Amino acid sequence: MIVSRRISRNRRAEHVYYNYGINGVLYFTLVIHGYDDEAVDLAGKIKNFLKYKEICPVGRGDMPPPIRLHTGDFQLVTCHGYMLAWDMQHRNFHGVQAFWPDNGLLPVIVRRHGHGFGVYVRIDGKLEPLVLKEDAVVLGTGAPDEEAFVVDSSGSKVGPGNKWSCPGLSVAISSSRGFLVTLPSRDIGLASANNCTWECLALLPVNS
Repeated sequence: MIVSRRISRNRRAEHVYYNYGINGVLYFTLVIHGYDDEAVDLAGKIKNFLKYKEICPVGRGDMPPPIRLHTGDFQLVTCHGYMLAWDMQHRNFHGVQAFWPDNGLLPVIVRRHGHGFGVYVRIDGKLEPLVLKEDAVVLGTGAPDEEAFVVDSSGSKVGPGNKWSCPGLSVAISSSRGFLVTLPSRDIGLASANNCTWECLALLPVNS
């Protein structure tokens, strides 16, 4: 139902694609169970549907390029189905609708470099680093009191006694305060002692 070529043939599938909470959770769930290719394929179809009302439009000259799985830049989808963003005014992280234009907050981007990742936002076409300074999330300037966020792709716990390791498309982000934790309200905490489901983020490849 979800991957049929013409979504209009099944109204139930249309409701799934229009519901940013459901499609975000679907993407996250595919990633943490190791279905990387299927997750990225779903993301492309959701974006096509939101633009064309078809998941596989034919003969569109302005078609977006297909999402590449092994790219260097990623956005972050939470287990609650929203995406991680940065609130410049309040100097903190917050959640926005997955795949949909939202409230003007800047999507958080992690970029692969060497054997690790950095945490950024895009401003005027340029990636700017985000750091922790005096319990606020701010743009990095290189000052000695700034702390870089650590992006860990080694896996996490997803339930009592259960572990998974998906080095391709799942990470946890931490600092000296603890792990970044995502809440159903879209608020983001920075001081979780756990590394479980709410601390997990699914990487969504973005073309850049």
